[in-house]
Amino acid sequence: MKACDYCGKESEDVLTFCAECGTLLQPPPIPPEPPLPPEPPLIFETPIAAPPIIYAPPAGPRVLNGGLATAVLGIYLGAQFAGGLLAGVYSGFIAGVQSGFDNHEHIKETLQEVMPVTILVVSALGGIAVIATARLFRFQLNDTNPTGPAWVRGNWRDIAKGLGVGIVVAIGWLVLFNSWGHQPPEHDLGPLSRMSSTPGFPQIAWVITALLFAPPIEELLFRGILYGGYRKSMGAAGAAALTTFIFVAMHFSELIYQPLATIAITGLALVALGLRLRYSAIGPAMAAHFGYNATIAVAVLYLT
Repeated sequence: MKACDYCGKESEDVLTFCAECGTLLQPPPIPPEPPLPPEPPLIFETPIAAPPIIYAPPAGPRVLNGGLATAVLGIYLGAQFAGGLLAGVYSGFIAGVQSGFDNHEHIKETLQEVMPVTILVVSALGGIAVIATARLFRFQLNDTNPTGPAWVRGNWRDIAKGLGVGIVVAIGWLVLFNSWGHQPPEHDLGPLSRMSSTPGFPQIAWVITALLFAPPIEELLFRGILYGGYRKSMGAAGAAALTTFIFVAMHFSELIYQPLATIAITGLALVALGLRLRYSAIGPAMAAHFGYNATIAVAVLYLT
């Protein structure tokens, strides 16, 4: 009940004006709200650190050893074999279509006619295989240590010395050949020797192979990859012996008709290896190989 401040008459709580005199009634006091409970103190927790991101270190160059060197050699030989096989099958098929597959003499003549192109293709494929495989295996190609490929040019003065040494070795071989050697009949010549003595495109293809393909490709492989890898696995003497043996064996198709040339090929291999080790670069070895082949080419072209 609410009492009127003017007349004192009590009225219902729901009434806004006094029922007796009409005076505005005051609203009943609003009870105070109970106090809010105290807020709990803030607790600052140490955030949990996210685990660190660990990045894998970049792949470094692969260490050259005997196994990897042999793998490069196998790929090199495989590329050459595949190129020669395809050329042989193609030329044999063309000859068979032209004159019959039972005409073996014509097929043999056709194979000899395409031999210059085959040699160029095989040499190019071998070079591509060596360079591509070495990069695929991620060797440190500019490692000039005895166990590295040493694929660096070297000083021009050292390259000139290598060129001169190669020329001297070739002249020594020519003197030895003229003194004790003999020229086999033309039908008993190896494929490269037959090309060198055949004027025209075969002779041009032989010169290109001897001067542009053989020196860089064979030195990058034998005195670079093979020697470095084999030395890592079997030491200096074993690497020199095995590398030289493989190099000489690769010329078997020519040496079988002229065994005395084994001395010249072995001498070239050892001289090129000595230059590569002395100057810690493959450039002088290439120059020696080029000088040797160029001297032999000049002598052959002069005689023909």
